[in-house]
Amino acid sequence: MLFFRTNYVHAIVHVALGVGWLVAFRKAGTARSINLLFGAILLILAILGFTGMEFMHTFINAGGSVDADNFLHLGSGVAALFFGLAGTEPRGAPTA
Repeated sequence: MLFFRTNYVHAIVHVALGVGWLVAFRKAGTARSINLLFGAILLILAILGFTGMEFMHTFINAGGSVDADNFLHLGSGVAALFFGLAGTEPRGAPTA
């Protein structure tokens, strides 16, 4: 890809995330749980990527603290956490 350096482990993880999201979308509670889980994982990966740990370089092929993938993980993690936390009340529920 143009901006993102990937390897087979990185690609497998992203495919697994996509499958998880596709499986979870049918039920609101499951979708919220998966979004919270995946959001936390992606934020942890972003933080580890920004620290420049050698693990991140070898495991997911991140290129350093300013690698575009770190920003993608950060944005995706924040979005997943947002959607995991948003809409926790059922539709039509009275608000106080």
